[in-house]
Amino acid sequence: MEEEKQRAESAIFRAEKSEVEKRIEPKKIPLNATAFINTVYSLLKEHQPDYNPLGYYTGDMNWETALSYERASTAGRITSKIVKKPTLVIEAVYSPVTSITDQILAEAEKAGRNRQFVAECYALDDVDDTISSFVKGFRHPNHSVYLHNISNNELILNDSDEKTVLFSEWFKKDGKPKTIQDIMKEITDENGIFKTNDVEKHLRMNEKEVNRLVEHLMKNNQVIKMKEKEYAFV
Repeated sequence: MEEEKQRAESAIFRAEKSEVEKRIEPKKIPLNATAFINTVYSLLKEHQPDYNPLGYYTGDMNWETALSYERASTAGRITSKIVKKPTLVIEAVYSPVTSITDQILAEAEKAGRNRQFVAECYALDDVDDTISSFVKGFRHPNHSVYLHNISNNELILNDSDEKTVLFSEWFKKDGKPKTIQDIMKEITDENGIFKTNDVEKHLRMNEKEVNRLVEHLMKNNQVIKMKEKEYAFV
């Protein structure tokens, strides 16, 4: 009788231990998710975003990148030399669950509160209709969100939101992130001439920020002054 009791207690202990081990076992990262994170990290290492859609030139600011295989995530952060805090964040992370709508809303609220722009992509094993519809309709001035479907490599986003489409290049296998010059050339004439007033409207920048941008481009011999508030790419 005593032996049976001990065997029963031992079985209960093994079962409880097994449950604990399951809870503390690190999340298993699919190889496709790791490959995607590495792809984004390579783009972050090779390029620095020089435009913040909140209306700032960031090419002369500090750009730092990070990679974590433990968290299955990578991120790049622009830090203002004056404020000393991230003003632009590009991040990709693997999520083993698809119920992330509350998390997305919380991150958007946080970005707005911190006056940041955040572009964040969640790599999911599969994407259900609920989260797909949510992301396709999601729009926030400080936050762009994306889903990378590991099962078919599809990138899901709100393709009617201009800034979200612009930053989607960071999450593509053969992504080609646009520079601020690429964006500015969209408003130049056939001779490569642009007006600073048009830049203010197109990039949603104030006059002071546009002047700082133009001064930087002139310093690097990328544009020349034609006349007052009118410049041309070299």
